Amino acid sequence: MSTNIETVKEGFPHPVIPKHMGIPTYNVIAAVLMKMKANAASVTSTLGGGSHGLLGLIVSPNTYQTITGVQFQPPQNPGALPNIPANQTGPRISEIVRQHKETLRV
Repeated sequence: MSTNIETVKEGFPHPVIPKHMGIPTYNVIAAVLMKMKANAASVTSTLGGGSHGLLGLIVSPNTYQTITGVQFQPPQNPGALPNIPANQTGPRISEIVRQHKETLRV
């Protein structure tokens, strides 16, 4: 099954976070942040130990480590194209491309 933005949003406990008119209060900001945390934690991921989804993208590194006991390593963007060194064989190029696609997927 392919994953796109719509299928990810369908799994959110709060797929829509309503806009707030006027100057937000602390309580409004805190409520939005709680919904964002719930949405991030609902996304299945092996990053940061795998038990808290993508919560590490929303909270500070110290907070995440306090909650989980492990550090969250956010995924790095590998760039649009794989880095293929000169003089590589066909099978090695295929493996580099496969790894690049997997890194992009993560």
